Amino acid sequence: MTAPESAARRARLALLARIGQLVTSKHELDELLERAADMIHRELRFPNVDLPLLDPEDPGFLIVRARGGAYKERIRHSDRLSVATGIMGAAVRERRTQLVADVAADPRYVVPPSGLAVRAELAVPILLGEQVLGVLNVEGPEPFDEEDATTLETIAGFLAVAIRNAELTRRAQELAVVEERQRLARELHD
Repeated sequence: MTAPESAARRARLALLARIGQLVTSKHELDELLERAADMIHRELRFPNVDLPLLDPEDPGFLIVRARGGAYKERIRHSDRLSVATGIMGAAVRERRTQLVADVAADPRYVVPPSGLAVRAELAVPILLGEQVLGVLNVEGPEPFDEEDATTLETIAGFLAVAIRNAELTRRAQELAVVEERQRLARELHD
């Protein structure tokens, strides 16, 4: 292994450790995803990062709110993308990583509204068991490789746990509010 390869591997391992720490933090889910997208952009030098989640009310769509890199600077609104189209949609439908070296040759590719030239896309489903929660998607001017895919698959696994924990926390808070209301109602009734 050459010195640059060794340094790149150390950087990937350090990123995985930082992502692991991030997903156990007390951040709100949107902030956590935004920070993860920024880390992926900065540490792996992937120019464009999207972290869309499945719409819980309509799982036929992905909602993109968290971005990193040039997409964060150029696309300042949420996007709603059908899972019936696109490479990200294929990652959801097939529940497997989509590694596309030349998007111009792939009819599934959907041009983002950024105006940036993109050559390659890597879309990794965020899976919790068999359930798809979202996609970790990167795009750039150079093809991605299997090591990139493996790294993002590991990060997607961490993110799946964070997404589920956020959902469980939200449910617990809602249940606590209902229980408090019931307690107050009983006290008023008595």
